[in-house]
Amino acid sequence: MKKNTKKLEEEIVALRKQIDQLIQKETKETWLDSSAIKTKFNISESTLYRMRKNNQIPYTKFGRRCLYPSSFFDKSLVQKLQNKELM
Repeated sequence: MKKNTKKLEEEIVALRKQIDQLIQKETKETWLDSSAIKTKFNISESTLYRMRKNNQIPYTKFGRRCLYPSSFFDKSLVQKLQNKELM
């Protein structure tokens, strides 16, 4: 019985560490507003709306504002630059 209890305690500690790591990773994410995305990618408000509506880009609503994770767009920008080099 003591072995099982000790094993469960160790698993709980390991899970807590994993949860803490995930929380830290999530809180490090920076978010951009619509104007920053439109400027960075040179797209219009309607294009941004259409991309949101079609689930082409991740976003979250904060009040009436839409916020976008910068990590997604950083990856997209790198891919866009790489594609231009191929042409």
